[in-house]
Amino acid sequence: MVHEAVAAAQGGDVILVKEGFNFSFATSGKQLTLVAENGAYVAINNTTSVGGLALGQEVLLAGLQLGPASLPLQLGGSEGPIWLHDCRVLGNPTGAFGTADAAQVSDCVDVLFSDSRVEGEFFGGGNACLVERSDLHPWSTILRGGMPNQAIADGGVGLRLEDGFLFASDCEIQGGPGTDGFLAGPSCEGPNPRGYRLAKTLLRSGAASESVFEGPTGELAGFAALGDLSPSYFSDGLASAISLNALKFVPVDAIPADGFLDMPISVQLPPGVVSHVFRTESVFFGPTDGLLLGPPAPAIVIDSPL
Repeated sequence: MVHEAVAAAQGGDVILVKEGFNFSFATSGKQLTLVAENGAYVAINNTTSVGGLALGQEVLLAGLQLGPASLPLQLGGSEGPIWLHDCRVLGNPTGAFGTADAAQVSDCVDVLFSDSRVEGEFFGGGNACLVERSDLHPWSTILRGGMPNQAIADGGVGLRLEDGFLFASDCEIQGGPGTDGFLAGPSCEGPNPRGYRLAKTLLRSGAASESVFEGPTGELAGFAALGDLSPSYFSDGLASAISLNALKFVPVDAIPADGFLDMPISVQLPPGVVSHVFRTESVFFGPTDGLLLGPPAPAIVIDSPL
């Protein structure tokens, strides 16, 4: 079970989760990567809690469904980045008042959601996400409040931001009927959205896979693979540049007439290294919009058969 694997893991371990239902887990102060097998349905019940990360520690959750539960995800007290990729977080009915959040984020320096969905429970007005004293970076993500029921007049909030900061790109932040999607707090919108994904999040060392880009015909597209998970963004008045010291490789090509570019990806781990987690950042350049930083995607490379 996942909770047993998390408890036994050493800092920096990669945990491969097979298809099925699992009990929730809690981890504090431990660098971990949990990734579902490619194509597997992995559901985790009750509350999953991640926190206590020091600067330099990171947690990545990929390909998981958290919930349905009254609070399926709780992130707190972390200086290191926490990243959810290709995850679904589902709230659950909590009774007549329906005030629970599907996700709560508090006192976190960097939290990143990509290609994910966070949804308040469907009938009962549950909120999708509460962010307190934290920075949240959602890319290509849906944050949606729950629907009302007979006892609840209005739906839940898509995102409530209290003393925090939001950078969102290509996202849908929507409240349930009668409720705003986004409440309070400073925020900024990301660039004109571009599409990017890896065909497989989990890669075998040396094996071939591909990345897929979506954008205007003729625009140059590529990606940088970096060794840390901290979010990056470009926006008016705000810039977080990719560190060239951490750069692994940057292939570049032009997007063809159909608007989709398939680019091969293969990572060979050095001898003695059994796994490594890369943050790949898509980068686009064209005559109209100039340089744009597109969606990120994790590449989890292991030196064993899949």
